[in-house]
Amino acid sequence: MSRLYNTNNAEQNTSNNENILQTLFGEYINECQFSTCLRPATIKGYTAVFSLFLKIMPEVSGVETLTPAMLNEFFRRIQSRPRIVGKNTIKTGVKSSTIQTLWRKLHAFFSWLCRKKYLLQNPLSHIKSPYVSYDDFRRLADSEVQRI
Repeated sequence: MSRLYNTNNAEQNTSNNENILQTLFGEYINECQFSTCLRPATIKGYTAVFSLFLKIMPEVSGVETLTPAMLNEFFRRIQSRPRIVGKNTIKTGVKSSTIQTLWRKLHAFFSWLCRKKYLLQNPLSHIKSPYVSYDDFRRLADSEVQRI
């Protein structure tokens, strides 16, 4: 498989034991806030997903570790991890819409890494975003809308 990251840019930005990926994400968030002027809720979502990614995948520290296999492993771990929901209810797995949200937010960051030449190719371009079907449409009936 061909190399997905640019060794020149990645090596120029490493210093000491600092996690280069966290540093790059900080630069990305600054650009999103101040240049792109994204809403605070969007920034918060990007930050939450990236924090979850680093928590679930502690072995990922540099752009060279961002591979399709590593991202598939992330999604597998998300699907199989037990988590507490509500009052001590343990659940495993997440909805496909959650996976799609994670995929989209990570894809945006990885695309930024490509534009800045830290990655040669977005590793999520090799992984299809999940299809989400929203079957449970809760809407008001026409008669309910008329009453309003």
